[in-house]
Amino acid sequence: MPDNPSLATLSVVYGHERAARMLEARTMRRIRAAVATSADPVLDLHIFHRREVWAVETLCTGTPHRLFLDVPLRAIVALDHKNFAPAAHSWRTLLDGVHGVGWEQSAIDWMESEIGTSPFAPDNAAGGLRLQAAGGALRCTNGMHRLVAAVCWLAATKGGDARRRGTEVVLRQVDVRLRAIHAEAAELVVQAVDRGARVDVAGHEETGGWIRVVERRSARFFDFDGARLKLRPAMSLLDRIGQFRDPTDPTALRRTWQPVTSRLAAALRDDGWLRAQISAPRYADTPTGGE
Repeated sequence: MPDNPSLATLSVVYGHERAARMLEARTMRRIRAAVATSADPVLDLHIFHRREVWAVETLCTGTPHRLFLDVPLRAIVALDHKNFAPAAHSWRTLLDGVHGVGWEQSAIDWMESEIGTSPFAPDNAAGGLRLQAAGGALRCTNGMHRLVAAVCWLAATKGGDARRRGTEVVLRQVDVRLRAIHAEAAELVVQAVDRGARVDVAGHEETGGWIRVVERRSARFFDFDGARLKLRPAMSLLDRIGQFRDPTDPTALRRTWQPVTSRLAAALRDDGWLRAQISAPRYADTPTGGE
């Protein structure tokens, strides 16, 4: 469906009468109104595109394991695509591109429910909501439009009360695909970013990757693969491949480096909510009526 479907477009698929009812549905108006009057900080968190977060995902290894988790809104850092709002960088601005045509009260009921594998009520929703985790940092791999609307609705309507109670708002029973993370490499990245260093990550062609920590125009290089994390002297590496240049150069080691921002490092580190639910699961691997 187009991002802003017209009555004529919808009528081709649903017929004129039903298309008119879909355009009259008021749920998105309610969501937009709630967001317009809310100053909840979650609404203005930076949300990345998939291509901007592969650095932290490179720290993961192995086959994804499926879990159903209660996901804090703050933990979601990226979407697989932003086709509906390509210039947007926050939940608040992403919402501008979500049309919500045909969404009725059942859509909000879904957002506030234990989601599991339950279908999203509108007919045009494809597949279940799915997220992928790298430590405490999550990316949405399916269900971008409904996720944006759900985060905005929950943050705007429940965020204030949750903070007053000393809790936080979560999406409940979400399908999350989790891979093991290289703990030593992740700790290296987080600590370096915390002390103000520039940290870049590049992937190997096989499993694993490189980490570059730049401080005061000098660089340290680490490689990791499986359980191994090894410091590599920068100049011996550059000499070995015939690159006599600044090791902080963007093309050092002839690799594509991606910086790890403070937002990504904070989400990577903030995995207590995830570890708690892994230790004491709240849901079965496949909920009732699941796939």
